[in-house]
Amino acid sequence: MVQVVENWSLLTGTVREVKPDPELPDHLLVTVDVDAVDPVARRSGDHYPNLLADTAGQRLVITVPRDAGETAGLAPGRRMRATVQRSSPFRCFAHAPSVAASQL
Repeated sequence: MVQVVENWSLLTGTVREVKPDPELPDHLLVTVDVDAVDPVARRSGDHYPNLLADTAGQRLVITVPRDAGETAGLAPGRRMRATVQRSSPFRCFAHAPSVAASQL
């Protein structure tokens, strides 16, 4: 088994789809056209590994806690900004307090 290194990326993009996660009932699957992926600083001043740096310009599915997504108003056509962690080769999770949405 491979251990995942702690990693964080500040992701910004346009929401294309929001649907319930069939595997995690309290979560949403949010499809995003990624515009930018920035590093996230640690308290020590350096940065967490940015395992999503290569996703700018791509479409990515992010797992978002349902409450955070609904509170932010995530919907197709809105801009999304969130701190995201790659938890496996197939899953990325948004940190709930960081999820925000705005109009284009």
